[in-house]
Amino acid sequence: MARLVFSRTYRPIDGKDPMIFKIKTMIKDEGLMGNLDLVAEIANIHPSTLIGWFDGDTISPIQRTTGSVISGLGYDLEIVKKREIDVQQEAKRAADWLLKQNSASKKKVESARKRANGRHT
Repeated sequence: MARLVFSRTYRPIDGKDPMIFKIKTMIKDEGLMGNLDLVAEIANIHPSTLIGWFDGDTISPIQRTTGSVISGLGYDLEIVKKREIDVQQEAKRAADWLLKQNSASKKKVESARKRANGRHT
């Protein structure tokens, strides 16, 4: 599986969006894990969508689909502030992180280019 980088502040779990695991837990808590067809029907999505999330290659489902499942089963998302931040400091951290990501990507491309030319370094 390809490495997935959402951002410096949002970390995937086992390469997948954490929302997938939250929804899976919600469905289990409702006793519906064995009846994903019913969950899909209630949420007005295709059953293969859920299978793709839980057992397939889907790594980052779109919000309107996750929202359909969540609200279809009677849940709601609540956004809660967890900590105070220094906006200027966070902006600097974000810029530093992005610079590091871009540098790493350029090094990988250059290394691959050298290998393709037969010069292993």
